[in-house]
Amino acid sequence: AITPRVIAGLAAVDRALVLKPGWERAVLLKSEILGAESRDLAAAYLQAYLQGNPGSRPAAGALAQIYVGQKRYPEARAVFDALWATDKGNRDVQFGVAVLALQDKDWKTAEALFEDLDRADYGETGVIETYLAQIAEETGRTQLAYERYLAVPDSERGWLARLRAAAMLGKLGRIDEARRYLADLPAVTQEQRIQVRQAEAQLLRDAGDFAGALAVLEKGLSEH
Repeated sequence: AITPRVIAGLAAVDRALVLKPGWERAVLLKSEILGAESRDLAAAYLQAYLQGNPGSRPAAGALAQIYVGQKRYPEARAVFDALWATDKGNRDVQFGVAVLALQDKDWKTAEALFEDLDRADYGETGVIETYLAQIAEETGRTQLAYERYLAVPDSERGWLARLRAAAMLGKLGRIDEARRYLADLPAVTQEQRIQVRQAEAQLLRDAGDFAGALAVLEKGLSEH
């Protein structure tokens, strides 16, 4: 049952909507209040609102986020696809479509959209490059994934991409090269040094060298 506090909040928002029908800020606030009780209620409310206001990007975005939270990726993608169909130049919406295509394992669509975003230099440093590397990895193009992880610019994402690059070398059977690569990484912080040891141990485990992996982890413990 909806609590009295929520009922009071909804009543206040409804009064605002009477004074200013269709006010998006109030609509979004109402969906948040409903969502705190039930995502299904919030989704149903936003769906009804969008039927009368199909061009409301904030409401559509809020509905898509609810779907994502419920792991209803096809529904979320349908919302973003509809938005993008009316505004092909909107890079933010394109990014949302690309991410949801990735979640939906539609690798071809996701890759094409991310490549276009990359050419447009969209987003924070390393984000698009990391997604492209992940797509190559997921689709079994290990050499390309290795190259794409190396291409992620220096940043927090860049560091993690370097570790994944080593893993790709391992998948390619280039274990010794991968270990040399990890040894040459500029691990500055203790956390980074631990991550390098863990990555090296995982390489060896994946190659079936469990004794070697254990030895690496033991060495790491003695160092840290």
